[in-house]
Amino acid sequence: MRIQWLGHSAFHLSTDTDINILIDPFLRNNPACPVNAEDVKADIICVTHGHKDHFGDAV
Repeated sequence: MRIQWLGHSAFHLSTDTDINILIDPFLRNNPACPVNAEDVKADIICVTHGHKDHFGDAV
């Protein structure tokens, strides 16, 4: 499994079977995010709670 920090509370997990999981996908307008939101693949999106800096690009 590969874990990539995407800034703030956002993480991208990639499994060995090519399943992509996003946790708290606050990507756009996140100055610490090293990728473009459009380039991130997600099979599963998990949001820990309803604050905008956690659900960001999930909506």
